[in-house]
Amino acid sequence: MLVFLSDLHFEDATAGKHNINSKAFEGFTDDLKKLSKNAKHIHIVLLGDIFDLNRTTAWFEKGAAKPWTSDDLSNPEVGVVAEKILENIIDKNKDSLSILNFT
Repeated sequence: MLVFLSDLHFEDATAGKHNINSKAFEGFTDDLKKLSKNAKHIHIVLLGDIFDLNRTTAWFEKGAAKPWTSDDLSNPEVGVVAEKILENIIDKNKDSLSILNFT
């Protein structure tokens, strides 16, 4: 069985609380178990916009590198900030991600 997920937009919640409640993922996995009882395997394919690194205040912290132009993207500090944002997103969404078995 193939399941496609996209546009979850998990974020670090610094720019507002927009994350999907983990209860929704409990319902999703419960439904998936019922629908897949005859399936040998379940493959979850993540399409796009799973993690939202744009909707955050981290890019505006004093001294933070910003990915706004191609010149900025060549700055290795952009990757450092992006990694920090991703770590915060994972932390803020650990309940949902653990339900989906992504952590």
